Formats: sequence, C-alpha cells, structure tokens
Amino acid sequence: MERFTGSTFLLALVTVALTGCGANYSKTVASSVTTSGSGSGSGTTAAALAAPTFSIAGGSFTSAQDVSLSSSVSGAVIYYTIDGTTPTTASPVYTATVHVAQTMTIEAMAAGVTGYTQSLVATQTYTISSATPVIATTVVNQSLPSVTIPTSFLGYSHSWDAVAHILGDSTTTTNYIYRQLTSNLSTLMGGPLVVRVGGEPTAQATQETVRPMTELVAASGVKLLLSVNLEASDLALAQQQAETYMAYVPSASLTGIEIGNEPDNYVTAGYRPTGYAYTDFFPQYQQWVNGLSAVTNATAPIAGPVFSSIQWIPNATTDVTNATMQAAIVTQHHYIGCYYADAPLATNILLQPSSSSGVLPYFQPFVTAAHAKGAPFRVAELNSICIGGQPGVSNSFSSALWGIDMMFGFASIGVDGVNWHTDSDGGVYDLYHFFTFKNQYYLENVNPLFYGLQFFAGAAGNGAQLMQATTSTSSNIKVWVTKNSNTGHAHLMIINKEISTAGNVQVTMPGYTTGVLTTLNGANYLATSGITIGGQTYDGSTDGTLQGTPVSQTITPVNGVWTVPVQAMSAVSVDLQN
Repeated sequence: MERFTGSTFLLALVTVALTGCGANYSKTVASSVTTSGSGSGSGTTAAALAAPTFSIAGGSFTSAQDVSLSSSVSGAVIYYTIDGTTPTTASPVYTATVHVAQTMTIEAMAAGVTGYTQSLVATQTYTISSATPVIATTVVNQSLPSVTIPTSFLGYSHSWDAVAHILGDSTTTTNYIYRQLTSNLSTLMGGPLVVRVGGEPTAQATQETVRPMTELVAASGVKLLLSVNLEASDLALAQQQAETYMAYVPSASLTGIEIGNEPDNYVTAGYRPTGYAYTDFFPQYQQWVNGLSAVTNATAPIAGPVFSSIQWIPNATTDVTNATMQAAIVTQHHYIGCYYADAPLATNILLQPSSSSGVLPYFQPFVTAAHAKGAPFRVAELNSICIGGQPGVSNSFSSALWGIDMMFGFASIGVDGVNWHTDSDGGVYDLYHFFTFKNQYYLENVNPLFYGLQFFAGAAGNGAQLMQATTSTSSNIKVWVTKNSNTGHAHLMIINKEISTAGNVQVTMPGYTTGVLTTLNGANYLATSGITIGGQTYDGSTDGTLQGTPVSQTITPVNGVWTVPVQAMSAVSVDLQN
C-alpha cells in the first residue's frame, strides 16, 4: 500500500464503480481520515454514515405504499425530499412513514451523529400505476373569507294539518322516534333544529293545536317558525292565531310568525282571481305586518314573504332593500319542479348540476338584500319535487346526493337555514314515515334524503366555516370544504354524481396530519333502501338510531395533498385532524 506523508491529505470516501450481471451500481467504502504534519504523530479518523435504507424497494405498484426510512446508526437524523431536490440538513426531517399515493421519488440522507460525516444520498422511485384515475383536483384557499354555517341551519317543515299526526302529544301518544331522529341531527349540528309549521291554517288556533309543538320544544329544544293565515284574507283570524302562539309557546323558542304560504301561487290554487299580482299581494302583506305587530307588541319577529318560485323575487328584493318589505326573517320556498303522472321528470333529474346550482344566482340578490337589513334568510320549505314528490326520484339515493349539494350551495350564498318539507302522509319526498298501532308509533322507513341531511350535519355542524375551494374536473363531482376553529377539525365533502365513474379526488389543504374517511353509499342512484352511512343503516331500526357497526378509513396527506378514493354514486366525508 502506498503511504502518504507530509502535508495533510483527506480521504473520506472511496466509491468504486462495479459492473456485473448486466446491472450498474455503486459501492461506498468508508476509509480513514488521516492527518499528519512534519515531525508530528498520526491524527484522528472519522467515517461516513451509511445511507438510509427503505422498507420497500422502489418499483411499480398498483396501490399506495407506506415507506419507512431507517439508519443503521442510532441517533442519526434522516433528511428527505420528494420534490426532486437533493436533501440537505435544511430539508424535512423524517419522523413518520411516507405515504406514496402517486408516482414519487424519495431521496434521503443521514447526518447528525458525532464522529461521522453525513451519508451519501439514497434514492428510490415508486411508480404507482393504479387503475384508479384522478377524477378531480381541488385547491382550498384558507386565507380567503369564509361563510359560517349557523348551528340552526337545519330544520323541518310540516303542514298544520299533518303536524299532530307526525309528533303526537301527551294526550294521545308521543312520537319518540321522531324526537330521536331530530336529536341525531341537532347533536351533529351542535344547535337546535328549526321546525316550521305552515300551509295556511284555516281554523282558530288553540292550546290543543300547538301542544305537539310546545311539548317538542320542551323535550328537544327545537325552535319554531309558525305560519298564520293570509290566503283567506282574514286578518282577525291571523291575529288570533298569533296571540295563541304567543300564549303557549315559550318566547325564546318562537323564532318568528310567518305571513302567508306561497302567495305567488294563490291564483293557481284558487285563492285569488286571475290577474292577481305582486302589486296586489304587497299592500295586504303590509297590512298583516301592522296588524300582527299590534297584537304581539312587536315581540315576535315577522317572517315572509314566502314565495313558491323566483318570479316575484326581484320585486321583493327591491322592497327589502328600500325597507318597505318589513320582514325580520326573509323566507322563500324551493322545489326544482313538480310531479305529474302523465309528464314525469327524468329519473336522473336530481343528478343534473343545474338541479342544485341553477337557482343560486336568483336567490343571491335576495339573500344579500336581507342581510343588508340585518334579517336572516331561510328557505323555509325545501324539497326535490313538489306535489308530494316523484316516485323513484324523490325517495331515491339520488335525493341524498342532491340534498347535500343543495344545502352547501345555499350556505355558500349566505342562506341561514333550510327547512325540509315532510308530512309523513305518504309523500314520497318525506324524510321518514311512521305508522301507529294501538297508540304506539312505529318507524316504517327512513328515506335516503334523511341520510343526506345527517351526512351534511357531520361536516357543517358546530359553527363550521365553509371555505373557498376551486375544483378542476371533467366529471359530475362537487367538493365542499369546511373548517371549524372550535374543534380544530376540517372536513372534505366530496359528492360524486357519476353513475359509473370512480377514482381518486386530490384535495390540497395543508395543516392536517390525519383524515378519517366515511362514505355514504347506495346500490345505485335509484335505490330506495339499503343506504349506508359509514357502514350503518336505518333499515330495520325501531327507535330511530342507526344500526350496524360503523366503518371508516384513515388516510394521510403527502405534502398537504389528500388523495381520497371515491366510488361512483357516493358521497365521502373526510374528517381532517391534527
């Protein structure tokens, strides 16, 4: 061996290139570092750390991989990159497995041990050739203003002639299943549901009339929005009804007294002569406001004008803006169409993007005008298709996906709440159906739409803020994102209305380390039963609680990007946690 003496010579690593069996690779040989000087003895030696090792060798894979990095020397710090740059001691420190959900190259080196120099860089490339494509990408801008979803956003709408049958009371029999279903939603929302009772009561109100509601308030803490008669043009009757509400309903629970029920539809319903227009309605509305304020001493908020369609919205928007429309709560109804047996709507109507987003531009100015005057805005009666709903559509799984999207859409333009219309009188759009036998309520079925409400509440509850997000996709996919400063959680809500397209949805939202994924499933968009929410179902439930064992999946991000597997015709909620 040749000896070197005299001036200092540093030899840290010798890399010998070897070739054999058709493969090229490098072998690193650690050697001594020797220093000497004229007339002095030999110096100290240091070795390079071995390069980090990978738990999984690079290659091609058909699914995501979780790769661990390790060093053979205790105490070594591993630095790594996945963006194509060479790692240095300024790069991210390896602390947990690297989740490889897409094609990726991991480069790593070790350093930080006394007596050793840093290692060479080790590299492995993983090619993910999964058959599952990326079908949508979403970027969340967490710095832009958000919209807070009120804890009272969810609610029901019942007709006066059906509410006693739905709720029951202590003098007959009480519907405890209804109360349980209501509790399922209010618990997730973190606040009370608002129950609106409308449909133009034509008789005087009595203690017996309102008893089902007052007992529901006492048991479940709901808030009430109660309608008075307008269509009969009897102001004295409306005043009597309001006085009775005031007498028996706790004032803190009476959120408003609503004037009218779809006055823009009075001609069609036979309550007004042909030619009746907004200019005829508005003076009477003002008369009712003044008359009701006189008997309530203005202590009960007035709600209105509760139109059935968008035709009169521009007129009302103008009157709200100039303060001639006196409404402490602005209310409106919405259905995407009506069902007629001889001219049914397409069975996939609820899957069309326009069915959930088409009405928003018409509502937006109305909502803005109400808020400018300090008035909340509620869609006080909402469902898919009017006149009881369309069989095979309003009671299908498509209604659940549509309902989630519709609620987030309304929330995005500032709507303060929605009331889902249900009368449990056989209407196919009802949320649930009960029957009684020997003074006992029984649960007949829970329709898919209710699952949609519950799925929405899990992501929108507790005062969540709806974030601004941009989605790129060629598929019928919607992505809504909420963030909650109280719980520290965020939620990704992905709605896939494609009948056969499945794949991964990638969402960029850094700041969270773990996601718990829950899926809302149906056999197909026409399914009316067999719906599951996180593996559980109301099928077979006797008390209004979900049946079965909950199922969820944990996922992790890569550089703030979440890769979420989404089945065709499903909704996925991912609870993001730190």
